[in-house]
Amino acid sequence: MIKAWHIRVVRTVFLLAVLLLLASLVSIDHDLRYNTALRGENTGLAGMTENELHAIEGWRAYGEGDMEAAEQAFAARIAAPDSQDRLHARFMLAELYVRKDVALETSDKPDAKVPLLELAKSHYRAILREDNSNWPARYNLARVLHLQPDTDLQRERENDVMPERSPEAPVETNAYERLP
Repeated sequence: MIKAWHIRVVRTVFLLAVLLLLASLVSIDHDLRYNTALRGENTGLAGMTENELHAIEGWRAYGEGDMEAAEQAFAARIAAPDSQDRLHARFMLAELYVRKDVALETSDKPDAKVPLLELAKSHYRAILREDNSNWPARYNLARVLHLQPDTDLQRERENDVMPERSPEAPVETNAYERLP
């Protein structure tokens, strides 16, 4: 015999499942509109947040090769309240700086390369300060450090590990004295 509380439990579980399904459909609809807007169709822009619109604008400019417009769009996203948006914007800015550096490698402006790589390093480090388990940022920082090592930072680390090799270390070592 089915008791009344069994029926209530089944109804409650069924209603929760329907609500979860509706929430999933709303989320899927939002993601579909976002992806449609990324492809260049402006039909799905209604209901997007300002950060999402900046991301769409940045991705479009990035895909078209307009690095300055992409940089402005992603820089506008750094002030996002959502930490994932902020991390993603920093990551994309760092990638833009590395790509600009690679593009400048063949040009006759070698002085412009150093600030771009330094900017990329600073963004990767900011990502890792906020989320030290971000492996793509960790890997890309290692790539950028391979292209342009931090010599001052390396010297500081060596001095911390081996203080006797520090430039501030005394040249002569003190002789050991016998204790009385």
